Amino acid sequence: MFCSQCSAQNPDDSVYCLNCGQKVTKRTELLEPPDPSRTRQDFNQLADQLIATRRWSEAQSLLDKTIREMPYGWNPIREEADSLKIAFWDQEEFFAYVQYRNGQANKSILWTTGSYSKAWYQLAVIAIEQAHFDLGLNCVASGLEIEPGHPHLWCEKGFILNRLHRHQEALDCYRRAGTVRDWASMSQLARALRGEGASLIDLNRLGAAEAAFLRSLELETSNQVAQHELDYIRQLQNKRDTHSR
Repeated sequence: MFCSQCSAQNPDDSVYCLNCGQKVTKRTELLEPPDPSRTRQDFNQLADQLIATRRWSEAQSLLDKTIREMPYGWNPIREEADSLKIAFWDQEEFFAYVQYRNGQANKSILWTTGSYSKAWYQLAVIAIEQAHFDLGLNCVASGLEIEPGHPHLWCEKGFILNRLHRHQEALDCYRRAGTVRDWASMSQLARALRGEGASLIDLNRLGAAEAAFLRSLELETSNQVAQHELDYIRQLQNKRDTHSR
C-alpha cells in the first residue's frame, strides 16, 4: 500500500510509513503509484551522498545554503493538537522513539524530513575530514544549540576532542551521549560506548576500556571496530604484564 502523506510504497502490514513515519491504514481500493515529484530527497540525504563520495566542497555548499535558509525558531520537535512532528535523523531513530512512546500518548508520531541539527553534524564531518578540528567543534556546538539531546552530536564532539588529545573531555562527551536521552537507539548507545572505550585507552585505563567495548558488543554483537579494539587492548595488557615481570 502507498502512504497518503508522501506516496511511498509500504508492505501491506505496515503501521507507519517507512519513508516519512506517517501512520498508514489498509485501504481496499487500488492506489495510484507515487508521484516522483513528491518523493524527492531531502538535503540531509543529498549531503550524505556527496560526503560518501568525498565531494566535500559540493556538500559544504549545499549545507551552508541549507543553514542560511533555516526557518527562524526551527525546532526538531513540533507538537500539534493530534500529532508530534519530529525531524528524525534516520529510520532506526524513528522506530526507537515510536517504541519508547508506545502507550504513553494518543498522538500520531510523524517523521518530517530535513534536520538542521543534522546539517550542522554533517558540516562537522566535512571539517574533520579536512583536519579543521576547531571548525568541527564550532559546527557541533551549533548543532547542540538546536538539538542538545542528540547522541551523535555528543559523540562527534568526543571524537574531535580525542583527535585534539583532550581525552578526559572526550570521555565526558561520550558518556553524555550515552545518557542524554531515554530513547536512544541501540546503534547510538553502542557508538557512545565505543567512543568511551577509545578515550579510556588513551587515558591508559585499559580495564575500563575493555569493559566499555564488551558492553558495546552486547548491543551490536558483530561490530568489527569493537572486536579489533578488544584485540588491541589485550595486546597492550600482555605487553604490560611482560614488562612487569
